[in-house]
Amino acid sequence: MTRSKAWGFPRWGGYGSETQPQSVRMCEHPGCSKTGEHPAPKARDSREKYWFCQDHAAEYNRSWNYFSGMSYEELREKAEEQDREARYFKQSAVWEHAESGSQWSPEQRRALRL
Repeated sequence: MTRSKAWGFPRWGGYGSETQPQSVRMCEHPGCSKTGEHPAPKARDSREKYWFCQDHAAEYNRSWNYFSGMSYEELREKAEEQDREARYFKQSAVWEHAESGSQWSPEQRRALRL
């Protein structure tokens, strides 16, 4: 067991001198030297991501289109798949109980529909 050099007074060496450097992810835009803290998808339905600085992430996201290159049939399949997945959440609709009217007056139901 080694004794820390900063155990007495005055402390020899600076505070935090025993910590290791942190690795920093750099922006993947060519020529940029900022840190890459913002993920952007590399391809549709891919887990791989680019890592950009805020400026380059905004630029990339403005021009990226999830649906580009998809045929009409693929778009329809994707919509049907999302509908199938979303049907499980339909029962948890917030105002579903308002339709039954068991505890709401007609004025309250009318107000909730607006």
